[in-house]
Amino acid sequence: MDYNDFYYFTLIAEHNGFSQAERRTGIPKSTLSRRIAKLEKHLGVALFHRSPHHLTLTSAGKTFYAHCRKTVRSASAAVESILALKEEPTGLIRISCHELIAQYYLTTVLVEFMDRYPQVRVELIATDRDIHPVREDMDVVITTHPVRNLPPDLIVKRIAEEELVPVTSPDLLQRFGEPHTLEDVSRYPVIANCADDARTCSLHGQPEETHTGHYWTLSPASGGSAVRVPVQPRFLCSDMRAQYHAALRSAGLAMLPVAFLHDAYANGWLCRVLPDWVGPRKTVHALLPPTKGMLPGVRALLDHLTEHLPQSMGVCRPGMGFTSGIIAAQSESLQQHFDGRPRQ
Repeated sequence: MDYNDFYYFTLIAEHNGFSQAERRTGIPKSTLSRRIAKLEKHLGVALFHRSPHHLTLTSAGKTFYAHCRKTVRSASAAVESILALKEEPTGLIRISCHELIAQYYLTTVLVEFMDRYPQVRVELIATDRDIHPVREDMDVVITTHPVRNLPPDLIVKRIAEEELVPVTSPDLLQRFGEPHTLEDVSRYPVIANCADDARTCSLHGQPEETHTGHYWTLSPASGGSAVRVPVQPRFLCSDMRAQYHAALRSAGLAMLPVAFLHDAYANGWLCRVLPDWVGPRKTVHALLPPTKGMLPGVRALLDHLTEHLPQSMGVCRPGMGFTSGIIAAQSESLQQHFDGRPRQ
């Protein structure tokens, strides 16, 4: 038996067909088809159900795949452990992230990384889909989505935090005046994020379960407890870029990522309001298959992202904040005000 056929079989199973495997690997479809036919003949069973438009594993194919997958990964890990002995990062690194991360944060950092390591090539897949690094053969997936309930075989590394801040246009400031306190926010129209899976909309994509109406969640910039501030949404939208453009058109106060705002600040299109307060922070994680973390290129990339991506996003690295007792006491008092609770 030719054990290379295990590899070909695993490729086809993971890419859901001969054509997809050919596009991803460059191995001709005719070669893959011939090797699978040879493997099926040797085993005496059909590994795939074949139709003009679909290719799915048979029951025997699923059993065989479970074992082949482990064998192929062990072989890959053995090779990669030797490659890891090479000091200089080389070769192709495949990265996936959300389109907004690619556009606003990641591209500049990756170009700097390639300048530092001339033998490295990068393929960046920018998509709104959730990408599984193993199934789609990615070396690194960058995500701001929650990382709970992930498959246990994935490596998860915290890279940075995305910070949102309240902003508005100069025209809106002129019409409504500058908000000096959190209570002033209620006088303003607000641009809010619409939760697709909820009947009501709330800011930052989180459905409100125990309260009616809409809230901004704000925390003291220097550290302290978060405060939920009632707001009046005028424009609800699930796309952050659309919210940005609505803010430029004076549709309301908006809570936007810091990295969105460099040009808007420089050109006077938007103004920071309530500078002592910040919105929620989303943690940026890197997801990678367990066999990829030891590669020198991937390891160097993770180190580079941890060092430079927070600067690109305009925030500190995770864990570098601090808490002020005075500010924390003030935020607790404000929360009591908005909740209608008496102070102790």
